[in-house]
Amino acid sequence: MHVYLSGVKMTIDLIVFDFDGTLFDTSEDITKAMNFALNKAGLPLTNRTKVWNSTGDGTSLLIKRILGKNNKNLHDTVLNDFIEYHSLHYADYTKPMKGVTDVLERFKTKKMVILSNKYKEFIDKILKKFEIDKYFSAVYGKESFSKSKPHPYPLLYTIKKMKVTTQKTIFVGDSLNDVLISKNANVKCFIIPSCVTPIEKIEELKPYKILKNIKELVNFIK
Repeated sequence: MHVYLSGVKMTIDLIVFDFDGTLFDTSEDITKAMNFALNKAGLPLTNRTKVWNSTGDGTSLLIKRILGKNNKNLHDTVLNDFIEYHSLHYADYTKPMKGVTDVLERFKTKKMVILSNKYKEFIDKILKKFEIDKYFSAVYGKESFSKSKPHPYPLLYTIKKMKVTTQKTIFVGDSLNDVLISKNANVKCFIIPSCVTPIEKIEELKPYKILKNIKELVNFIK
């Protein structure tokens, strides 16, 4: 049985969001880009579930997981073809998760930042396409830092850059990496479970709150 916790509203200065699976459902476009690259390499195609279950650590590791040990020598070729296709088809099927626009509008007076292991180039393009880039003070992707989630540095850097404290910051995500980076940086983490990580594994790490959907954030933040 999944337990979704409730609580008293907090005063928060900074909300840091993950991207894939938290703000946007990008699974279909990522899968199509992956299959384009696999097909070009003469490899069997994959499916949306396998791709989505392999995301969260950036494109390079996604491809490594899909290829497996037997085809690891094709990693760079598949990566380049993936990026080539995805650059042109980054949002053919991508759409905001339900309630995202309402939540961003609700908290527009607060500082909001995206911190993701996805390439920043694609995040920026998607935000502009859906005209919600205006809500974010900064966007950080895989290439923004030498270290990525779950290492705490990107989050601690963001907090310092935004001139706030860890106590007045929350992280909103959907995966184990999101829980881990929050704990490593001593920041409260709100998790909205997706198919990226089984809910049981999320519960084992005990994030600050587990929500049913992103709209529930309004119940916890002033």
